[in-house]
Amino acid sequence: MSESNGVANREAFFSGAASKRRYAVVQVPILGGVRIQSLTELERSTYEASRLDDAGQWSRESGAAAKVKLIVLCCVDGDGNCLFIDSDIPKLQQIDSIVTDTLFSKCLTHCGFSEEDIEELAKNYEATPVECSP
Repeated sequence: MSESNGVANREAFFSGAASKRRYAVVQVPILGGVRIQSLTELERSTYEASRLDDAGQWSRESGAAAKVKLIVLCCVDGDGNCLFIDSDIPKLQQIDSIVTDTLFSKCLTHCGFSEEDIEELAKNYEATPVECSP
């Protein structure tokens, strides 16, 4: 912040806390503590754009991977290295949904998605039909 009037100056944006990631350890059923990171504006914009169709509407086609894609972007180890890569999405889609639901919810909150954003994602989420396996 500027010393004279208490408002942020240019330097605060580019070299201060606004330019650093935030981290949190969240409790996830079955797994315990999982470290997540905040997204940069570019990462969040890219994630949001990946959910849009050519008309700029939320795409149901990308809904099946939307939850785990955010998990891929946010989950990191103790050193801040990503735990997953995009090719892990199919594997993550096969784990217990209590894990993915909890992580997705915690990631949304940590990254600052609004209630409206969350409602829009939920409204347009279309689960991929699956058959029960014996």
